[in-house]
Amino acid sequence: MSWMVLLTQVLLPLALLAWMAFYPAAGWLAWGVQLMSVAAVLLGIGLAALWAVPPFWVPYAYGFVLLFIVATHLL
Repeated sequence: MSWMVLLTQVLLPLALLAWMAFYPAAGWLAWGVQLMSVAAVLLGIGLAALWAVPPFWVPYAYGFVLLFIVATHLL
């Protein structure tokens, strides 16, 4: 696996999801901005990247993990 593909399609989304899960912003507005920025990056990577090396279902898994993180922070 190319290091650039590994960086942009695996490590960057996992780092953003870990940032949302373990270091949420303080306050509702800041948390909403953090959520929208992470969701926009994940959507952009999911739509623009060629998902040949990581399987095609990986962007869907990132989305479900993001939904799970949001649900746990809201409950």
